[in-house]
Amino acid sequence: MIDVSDSKKIYDKLKILAEERGLTVYSVSVKAGLSKNTLYKWRDCKTSPTVESLDAVCQVLGLDLVNFLLDEGDNLSVLFPEEMDLIHDWRCLTDEQKISLISIVRTFLESNRR
Repeated sequence: MIDVSDSKKIYDKLKILAEERGLTVYSVSVKAGLSKNTLYKWRDCKTSPTVESLDAVCQVLGLDLVNFLLDEGDNLSVLFPEEMDLIHDWRCLTDEQKISLISIVRTFLESNRR
C-alpha cells in the first residue's frame, strides 16, 4: 500500500491527467471499477491507494503505472514501451550476464561511431 501522506499528491496528479483527457475524477473512479468516492478519499487522505487500485486508474487514463509513479524530472518517465521491456528484461539477468551485455553494447556503439 502507498503511504497515506502521498495520497493527496497522487490525487492531484490524477486529477490533472484526467482533465487533460476530458474526464472527471468521478468518471475515472467508476471506469476503474472503484467506488465513486475512492479518489476523493485519496484527496482527503482518508485512505491511500493500493497498487491494484492505482494501476486500474492508470489503465483508464492510458498510463503506465511505473511511469506515473516516477517524478516528472526522472528520465524514466519518458521511456517508450520497448525501453520499459528492456529494463524489465535487464532485471532478469544475472550480474555476469549484465557485464557481458554492457560490453557487447559498448562494442556495438563504438563500431558505429567509426
